Amino acid sequence: MKYELYPAETPNMGKLFVNHQATGRSGHLSHALVEYRKGCLLAFYSNCSGKRNAWAPGHNGFGWLEYKRSTDYGETWDDGTVLDYSMQCLLNEPFTVSCEKAVSPADNEIVALCIRNENPNGWEPYLEPVVLRSEDGGHTWSDAAPFCACKGRIYDALVKDGVIYVLMLAHNDFLTNAPDQRYQLYVSHDHGRSFQLRSELPGDYLAHAYGSLVFREDGSLVAYTYNANDEYNLDCFISQDQGRTWPERVPSYCAKRIRNPQVAKVRGGYILHGRSGCVKPDLPMDFVLYTSEDGLRWDEGRFLCSVPGSTAYYSNNLVMEMPDGSERVLIQASVPYEKGRVNIAQWVMTIR
Repeated sequence: MKYELYPAETPNMGKLFVNHQATGRSGHLSHALVEYRKGCLLAFYSNCSGKRNAWAPGHNGFGWLEYKRSTDYGETWDDGTVLDYSMQCLLNEPFTVSCEKAVSPADNEIVALCIRNENPNGWEPYLEPVVLRSEDGGHTWSDAAPFCACKGRIYDALVKDGVIYVLMLAHNDFLTNAPDQRYQLYVSHDHGRSFQLRSELPGDYLAHAYGSLVFREDGSLVAYTYNANDEYNLDCFISQDQGRTWPERVPSYCAKRIRNPQVAKVRGGYILHGRSGCVKPDLPMDFVLYTSEDGLRWDEGRFLCSVPGSTAYYSNNLVMEMPDGSERVLIQASVPYEKGRVNIAQWVMTIR
């Protein structure tokens, strides 16, 4: 698969999107991206404490959510808007809110899938997720509605033939530690007004977290999960019936490791990006991008950003069809500026 990448230098810090360094703040997680009308985008990000978390100040979710708007495929952006629900929760509730995924089932409709985090650091333990809906392109939002009755973290969401598919890990902590903690697939047939449990990924899990979904060219649905005990291999499940049944897991090798995997179908193949594993003294932790022809066998990968000892690189992507017939992939990620403190950066892939 051939593509052009901007910024092109490797490694680099991407194009600065949110400058938290100017105020000493930080912004991990909550990189939901959505195209709610042709060329019209919302890009979410968090505005969090630059001091909390003693081992890596700034590596926390204690804050609120904001989003910027673009009406020209991400060429230019406005100054940003605070998501009022997240601010009110920070001020008045015993939890904070993060949003890693949002989808648009129809023009001007946005379904934001929000995680509620109970801990003073703004992350786990997780409460039951909630859904915010907008029918005017994010200018106004509904009240928060329950997503499901289970506590957990929503890791991915996509729309296929009018149906919203959502992957959630039903567990109130980060890594799984018991056999009954499962990945669940939910679907919505009414534009995010309600969700129904369709299936659970098979098998037992230990030290699992994160996840991603993609529909492949042949119509199969692939669920990718992260195994903290083997960062070179994603655990993958392939469904031939829109997520109703799943075979046993198969490995998907990543030469430069992968953590918090984000997968997307693009013209001519697939992309995968995320952190190149967890912090280990003998291995670097960088922001890595892979490509693949089948969504299972990945190339050697390339680093998009590399800062030794950092705790960053939570990311997301958005695939857009451009007026000139090309395909654009917007990649957004947290990039470090000091210890655990991060700015928000973007990269653009053009695929012709």
